[in-house]
Amino acid sequence: MVPLVAILLSGCLKDDLDPAALNNNPFDAEYAGPAIFSFDTTFIEFPTGEISRQVFQFKVNSALFLEPQAYAVYVEDLGNGSASYVQQFPAGSHTLRYYKGDYQAGVETCLRLSLSNNYHQSRAETICGTLQ
Repeated sequence: MVPLVAILLSGCLKDDLDPAALNNNPFDAEYAGPAIFSFDTTFIEFPTGEISRQVFQFKVNSALFLEPQAYAVYVEDLGNGSASYVQQFPAGSHTLRYYKGDYQAGVETCLRLSLSNNYHQSRAETICGTLQ
């Protein structure tokens, strides 16, 4: 009798979890929530004196994270086809920068961005901004 009760109880609640509805984690490729990234600004800096580079600054909406996370952002420059990872700097900062050496002032640049945690990439989003 006890084994029969155990078998009957083991089937309870097995349909309560719907894996397709688990799409609220911005680190998942199936994430279906609001935008993770937003354009902030662009500006020119001269890190080595005479050589300039364009800074494309964007923000990560960390309020969407289920818990505090360390992460990188995988950046694909849609203008020149390059791709790289951008790290949080300083750690804990949610404003990140992509540096572009080959730029032209007044031209719109679009980046495809994905959160990355241990080289696993989330859903990609595209943001654009005009270079100064």
